[in-house]
Amino acid sequence: MNPIPSPEEIRRGETTDVYFVRTMEVLRKLGKEKVRVKAECFVKRFPDAYEYAVLSGRDEMLSLLAGRSLDVLAMDEGSLFLLEEPVFSVEGPYGEFCEMETAMLGILCQASGIATKTSRIRWLAGDRTVLSFGARRMHPALSTLIDRHAFLGGADGVSVVRSAEYLGEAAQGTMPHALILVLGDTVEALRGFDDAVAADIPRVCLVDTLQDEKFEALRAAEALGKSLAAVRLDTPSSRRGDFRKILREVRWSSTCGGSPTCGSSSPAAWTRRRSAPCGTSWTGSAWGRASATLPRSISPWISWRWKGGRSRRGEKRPAASRWSGASRAGGGRSSRKRTPAARAAAELPRSPSFSPR
Repeated sequence: MNPIPSPEEIRRGETTDVYFVRTMEVLRKLGKEKVRVKAECFVKRFPDAYEYAVLSGRDEMLSLLAGRSLDVLAMDEGSLFLLEEPVFSVEGPYGEFCEMETAMLGILCQASGIATKTSRIRWLAGDRTVLSFGARRMHPALSTLIDRHAFLGGADGVSVVRSAEYLGEAAQGTMPHALILVLGDTVEALRGFDDAVAADIPRVCLVDTLQDEKFEALRAAEALGKSLAAVRLDTPSSRRGDFRKILREVRWSSTCGGSPTCGSSSPAAWTRRRSAPCGTSWTGSAWGRASATLPRSISPWISWRWKGGRSRRGEKRPAASRWSGASRAGGGRSSRKRTPAARAAAELPRSPSFSPR
């Protein structure tokens, strides 16, 4: 058996929790599987005092309901939403979607968690470039999904070849430590890269592999001169020293060493506000390590109410875009360079009282 379920297996309910299977057994026995209900999905709590989230995965979630006798209301893909605000509601015979609940929530949980985390990194980065390198922290079968949701949340580009092809973008990245270790010298690796790789790819040198970052940055600048676009630091936490100070020292040394156009970039630098205060000297960011915990960032919680009645909490809740019978549901691609979520995140207030974390 393939450990990765096929779309057909998911639509047949084979990835559902068993208590939904038993629920349907009970309802069929009692002749109640066609009782009309209305269910809403909203977030009961955000992690780390988040004030908003970004909806992603809606199109894939709606595809599970295609062809079923249901009426669905759903927010647009990429919408910002708040606590207790329904992101979608579904109305119809309960038996039509009972065994889909597990998959529906699982899709929205992971997708919205990735998009939400990316939107916060996007906000902290400001006008700087943000790239998604999260695929190495997840199963490769999920790589395109991860990058798609990161792109929707505001990432400027992705590193995985297939993901970039899906998004209609060019894959972005520099060089790995492995290239330098195989060749045995940072400058030799940089020159080899410069000779072999297409001229339109920025020359960004990784400078933390074999020697002190400052001196490796100076060697790279001397080797490539103005052709060097930037240097990249991926200094592990096991190395002593303040990472921000190391970045500033490299930037200062590179400027004084005759490379005033050379910038610097760092990985996962924007996951916390304290990592990137105003005026910090680096110019770019790639992120990946945080992606291992992204799926738990958003935890939708189903709230039920009967047709014509009130919700379990006794509240009436607003809804958004109308989707009748999920007839328009499908796995749509992100086709805009800057999504609504990315634009909204970029316009969030930058004041001491608001600090996305």
